[in-house]
Amino acid sequence: MASFNYSTILTWLIALPLIGSAIVTLLPWNRVKLVRNTAIATLSGMVALTAVAVRLFNWAPSVASHFQLMQMWPWIPALHASYFVGVDALSLYMILFITALGLLTALGSYGVGHQLRAYYISIMLLTGFMVGALAAENIFLFALFFILSIFPMYFITGLWGGERRQAAALKFGLLTLISSGLLFAAVFLAPHAAHMQTASSLKNAGLSHWVMSRDLAILAAGRLSTAQWFLWLILIALGLRIGLPGLHIWLPDFCCENTGAPAMLVLGANFMLAAYAVERLAGPLLHLQSAHLRVCIAWVVGIGVILMALSGLAQNDLGRLIASWMSLQAGLISLGVLAFTSDSLEGAMLETVGAVITLASLLWVCYMLQMRAHHRDLSRLGGISQLMPGLFGLSLPGFIAAMAVPGFCLFAGEFLVTRSVFGLHPGKHSALGFSSFAHWQAVLGVTVILGLFIMIATLLWTIERVFFGSPRPEYSHFRKLSRMERLILVPLVIFNLALGLFPMWLIIDPLSSTIRALAHIGVN
Repeated sequence: MASFNYSTILTWLIALPLIGSAIVTLLPWNRVKLVRNTAIATLSGMVALTAVAVRLFNWAPSVASHFQLMQMWPWIPALHASYFVGVDALSLYMILFITALGLLTALGSYGVGHQLRAYYISIMLLTGFMVGALAAENIFLFALFFILSIFPMYFITGLWGGERRQAAALKFGLLTLISSGLLFAAVFLAPHAAHMQTASSLKNAGLSHWVMSRDLAILAAGRLSTAQWFLWLILIALGLRIGLPGLHIWLPDFCCENTGAPAMLVLGANFMLAAYAVERLAGPLLHLQSAHLRVCIAWVVGIGVILMALSGLAQNDLGRLIASWMSLQAGLISLGVLAFTSDSLEGAMLETVGAVITLASLLWVCYMLQMRAHHRDLSRLGGISQLMPGLFGLSLPGFIAAMAVPGFCLFAGEFLVTRSVFGLHPGKHSALGFSSFAHWQAVLGVTVILGLFIMIATLLWTIERVFFGSPRPEYSHFRKLSRMERLILVPLVIFNLALGLFPMWLIIDPLSSTIRALAHIGVN
């Protein structure tokens, strides 16, 4: 198969939502159907372009970990920064999911009734900015798209969210802007953190040569104090954005006030982008640190996992329960990255994709219940399986996947990540890098498993409270699922089962070479 190292297709993929947004801006505001169809056509075009990129990409194991479809233009001469895009197997796979999620969101947005042009422009811009961040091949361009993606999410929440949407949007906007500021601080600090022998060449090259994960190994022999500042700026920035336990204070309100189809894109795409950054940026940096530092961080994250499970157990609001589950998933992904073995990285990537699919299902089910019952209070629900058997049948796979049941999309990822916490070779250096304190590693693994069991019990109790029992008289008016509601749920169920039954074929085999390349950064 030919390898297309250079191509303009990624630039067209980033530019297409900008073109679509310009066209929608010029359309009359009262032509609702035309505005909606234009946006859907634009997002369908993004999916088609991504499919072409997948076809052009050389998936051979020897080259799939290399960046392909690249394009570079000089951009800011004073900073020696450039527009530099390209994809390897991991980033292309994420782009495919983001564009599909954007199209699914547009198809499910028929309930939006006001400021329709602004809404669809926000959806298209958010999808485009996410694609730009995933295609960025240097850390400066990634940070730029990272911050640009905040603004559509802020406006989507603040204009089309729930009753407390302004407060939720403000909290999210402030904290994620802090996150982006820390990331930009790390970008400008990076050349100064490098080893003396490489620092001068990096300063001359500017920011354009800080390729995603490829050149981070230079910091291994860097100036200790500056490199540590660089590391912590990256960790706090990405921890805030992904909603890591302890840094998730924006997540509960943001999850509750984002409803319907936009919630799937806003929360799902943000989670996928942040998890991708943790795997691509934080992983190599942490891999180059001492084992004791990684173990301390793993303990903080492990305790956060069990605290999120207990927080979910205490919730009566379905939206806040989903937020606790999201933060727990962020903790598990981080543990897989901390271990930084091929198996743990496979688990983290499986966990990322599975969590986004499951999250979209849970958020859509929460929205359908809220639209009918006008609340999310679990103590006031019950008997929905008798009133709406279709909803029960299509939502059950999402709840089962959230419990990491074998055969569903989260099982393989959670199993690999949890196993990496214990270590693969007892008596030798473990996955987290320390052998003399292996008993503490076992305690950490048991702590994480206990948190998972608490969350599983909470989700089982949630299913019982929502769907079982006698139907309440006030819910007798519940209507059956509409065709559009089924159109959103059915693909999510198919993706859920396909990823659960064929993880090797769909994820591990296509990404194996990239995973091995990431796992060996800094070894040589």
